[in-house]
Order: sequence, then C-alpha cells, then structure tokens
Amino acid sequence: MNRPRIITVAIVAVGMAALAALLLRPRTTDVHVKMPLTAARQLREGTTVYLGGVEIGSVARVPRVSMTGQADVVLRIHAPVARDSQVFFLQQGILSDLSLEIKPGMGDSIENNGTLAFASQRGESTP
Repeated sequence: MNRPRIITVAIVAVGMAALAALLLRPRTTDVHVKMPLTAARQLREGTTVYLGGVEIGSVARVPRVSMTGQADVVLRIHAPVARDSQVFFLQQGILSDLSLEIKPGMGDSIENNGTLAFASQRGESTP
C-alpha cells in the first residue's frame, strides 16, 4: 500500500470512530423535581442521584427563592427514568451527605425537562 492510501484510510477510520462515539454517548436529560422548599434546602449542586443503587446523575440546580413554597430542583441524569418514578432522600450513614434515590416506575421514559414527584419518605409522594 502506498503512503497516501494509508493516510486516507486512517482519516476515514478516525472519522468513523468519532461519529460512532457521538452517536453512542449516553443521553443526558434534565429532569425537574417539585419538592417543598424546606426539603430542597438540604440539597446542593452536585448531590448524587441513584437509581436502584447505581449512580445515574446529579443535582444540576437548586433554586434559592420560591413564592409558592415549592422548589423546582433540576436533576441531570444519564439513564432512562419512567415518568411515574418518585424521588426521595437517601442517607447511607449518620455523618454521610444526603443523596437522592429514584424509585423506578413502570411507565414510559420521561422526556427532557419532564417532572418527577418528590416522596417525603420512600413510597409516599407529596402533592
């Protein structure tokens, strides 16, 4: 094989690998969780979000002020989550930081900027 042909094949291979990486990357979805403002104050940006014990994302934004007493906390997740799933606090030890756990639902996957229910305790959603 001559040198120009090797270079052409290498460029095509790198281009195809870049395209495959772009198409196969995990989808990131912003999910909104409406929760009482007092509960939202316990969170900070970067708080870990779990689904079935597996880390799937983090808290992207925690609002500072709400006129309604509800906070619109934004989660950035990297896995499909059913629309009827619920979010609740998870603390693994006395001194450990809080994280969020998503209790999986059975419905269709939530769309970007969709809303999930916050559960004050596992299995109990807030209105």
